[in-house]
Amino acid sequence: LANVDLSLQALFDYLEKSGQLEDTVVALFSDHGCLYTAQNQPLLCESRTNVPLLILHPKYKGGTHAELVATNLDIGSTLLSIAGGDPKLGDGVANAPFAEDSAGRSYVISESIFGDLYKVALRDENYVYHYSCSYDKNKKVVDIGGVGKSSLFARKNENLCVDLSGKHPDAVKKMHDLLLYHLKKYGFDPTIKGNS
Repeated sequence: LANVDLSLQALFDYLEKSGQLEDTVVALFSDHGCLYTAQNQPLLCESRTNVPLLILHPKYKGGTHAELVATNLDIGSTLLSIAGGDPKLGDGVANAPFAEDSAGRSYVISESIFGDLYKVALRDENYVYHYSCSYDKNKKVVDIGGVGKSSLFARKNENLCVDLSGKHPDAVKKMHDLLLYHLKKYGFDPTIKGNS
């Protein structure tokens, strides 16, 4: 953090001295960091997928903290909107308040493929749905209908790992349907061999 602070100070000092501070948008974003390889939490838990995004825009003073559901695809669309371009040209969604017609994102997916294992965490405003199943890398087939494991957590209490699947079957079905939609949209073949 000290190194980041020092780098940002140098950047802002330069922008201020050169008279460009009031005409510059600064975006700072991160990756998942060293926690990604830690073994004491699920692979796609919030601490590994909820990463910083800070945008300083001369028009918006004071700053606000937003609990947006967003993905890295949204960064490009947001910056394009800030620059006056059409944010719909990309795959992302421009985040408010930087886009006049921003509808926001209703869910976001984090996924990983390791050999023959597919793991996904799907988040909306209320829940986190974790799902894992087998993956055939030669055929690009995710075996949704085979032997899979799923869990549903309250988004605000994900770290407690209390599975709410039995209490909220409608939420599980909604999340699973979104997962199927996502897999088909991005070119995976979600083979369905039985009840998921």
